[in-house]
Amino acid sequence: MEVVKDKGTGQSKGFAFVTMNAESDATKAISMFNAYSLSDHALKVNVAKPKAAFLTGLRVIESNNERPAPPHGGFSFSPAW
Repeated sequence: MEVVKDKGTGQSKGFAFVTMNAESDATKAISMFNAYSLSDHALKVNVAKPKAAFLTGLRVIESNNERPAPPHGGFSFSPAW
């Protein structure tokens, strides 16, 4: 699991990425934990998707070139607050 943190403060941004070994494991985790109540807040759990590239001027720039697309079966979760 990778907890995403602010580069300046080191504080958690409130979400994380988890990689599963099998798609069935990811599907099960999503169904078990999506909308799960944690500290009176509902978790939002879904399949992670890479940020889309966007066009600026004449160049296409990847909006998040630090993280490759998650491997098959990866998902992310975040509190929905």
